[in-house]
Amino acid sequence: MTDFSRKFAASSSDSASWDGSAITQIIDIDLETNGYEGVHVVLDAVSSSTVDDITILCYSSLDGSNFDDIAFCSFSISNPGTTADQIGFILKDWLHVRISGQTAGNDTITVSASHQCWEWTDA
Repeated sequence: MTDFSRKFAASSSDSASWDGSAITQIIDIDLETNGYEGVHVVLDAVSSSTVDDITILCYSSLDGSNFDDIAFCSFSISNPGTTADQIGFILKDWLHVRISGQTAGNDTITVSASHQCWEWTDA
């Protein structure tokens, strides 16, 4: 019987700020190059007010340069306030992922993203 263990890569982070409703890239994650199976993503959203929601959008790509036009998943952070609202999620079995954000209003919103990839290895 073969035992498997999970090997974690070094953590990485990035952030983006924007005003208005344009879709803004937060972070690109490359799972293909080092053979990673999945990634744990943590987002912290801070707004200049508590009015606007933010929609987080996840896009995939086979080559890391040509991302899909339609997000494969999206979710909303409701009215992030002036203190950080945090959400974490796991993505598996994608080659390249782009995490973006969009808001319907004109609040200044800053989203910080950190992530840690993993792969399974023989123990």
